Amino acid sequence: MKKTYALFAQVCPHGLYAEQLSGTAFTAPRVTNKRSWLYRIRPSVIHRPFEKVKGETNFTNNFAGLEPTPNQYRWNPFPFPKKEGVDFIQGLYTICGGGDVVSRSGLAIHQYSCNESMTGKAMYNSDGDFLIGM
Repeated sequence: MKKTYALFAQVCPHGLYAEQLSGTAFTAPRVTNKRSWLYRIRPSVIHRPFEKVKGETNFTNNFAGLEPTPNQYRWNPFPFPKKEGVDFIQGLYTICGGGDVVSRSGLAIHQYSCNESMTGKAMYNSDGDFLIGM
């Protein structure tokens, strides 16, 4: 008896991964959406589970204990790190902020100073927009 597979099989034959590619905006009528199914040897995205940053950081989102001041401030660039091996995450400093991450309102201003690439690491920011200025 010949094996048959469903069009959208949950387990693909030959150990392949099924991925859908869509080139149509999500606002288009459903009948006009164009999509293709790709069958890959490896998935297009592979990642390990999330791991929290270990150790102390100078990066915060809790401003509850701070008292605001109306004084004007100027933020000069931070000096280059004196110790070796300071990557972006370790060299990120919170300057000021207000609001609350849980309520999804507010802002924070950060500066960074680093001297090493983030080889084998990545930073994920899920609580808002993150603009890195040069």
